[in-house]
Amino acid sequence: SAPNDRDKLDQIGYPNYFVSKSFDEFASVICQLTVLFSPDTAAIHVASACNVAVFGIYVHDTPDLIWSPVETDFDYAETTEHNFENLEFGTVIRKFTPFLEKYIK
Repeated sequence: SAPNDRDKLDQIGYPNYFVSKSFDEFASVICQLTVLFSPDTAAIHVASACNVAVFGIYVHDTPDLIWSPVETDFDYAETTEHNFENLEFGTVIRKFTPFLEKYIK
């Protein structure tokens, strides 16, 4: 995480974030989650390997979803564009909310 990113998190009052240069530490933290919300990154693959529920955000320009977690609760929002600029926040929230509600106690 760049120092600029850390500054932004501090500015918006988000004091609980994890930063590490160790992939082992990163994977360990991911594996302790109940749900992961993430763009298509290594975090999704690590979470899937640890059977953590995954909600992914994908830039997807083919008609078939090429990869999805196996034996892990999984849902996603996607755009057929080459970036997330046209993926509307409301669309993501409508899909993510019922997914997350399964895990809120």
